[in-house]
Amino acid sequence: MRSTAIPTAAFVVLASSVAGGLFGLRLMAGEDRMLARYRMYTSAVAAIETGYAEPIASDLLVYSSIDGMLRTLDPHSNFFDPIH
Repeated sequence: MRSTAIPTAAFVVLASSVAGGLFGLRLMAGEDRMLARYRMYTSAVAAIETGYAEPIASDLLVYSSIDGMLRTLDPHSNFFDPIH
């Protein structure tokens, strides 16, 4: 029993290393794209907050944008914000 534990553990470590090398870059690229989209979103929110004709509450702006995104994706989905 002991003689198979070390080779099995070595195989698991090797397989994990290979899988990480193959898929790790792809996962990191997805995170980079998500971070770029998040930055674009926060830049848009900041621009609306500072440039809109009237003062607008940040939380209202964010909750409204989430509701708008859901309507675009699925008109039957709802987002219940804690404001209302």
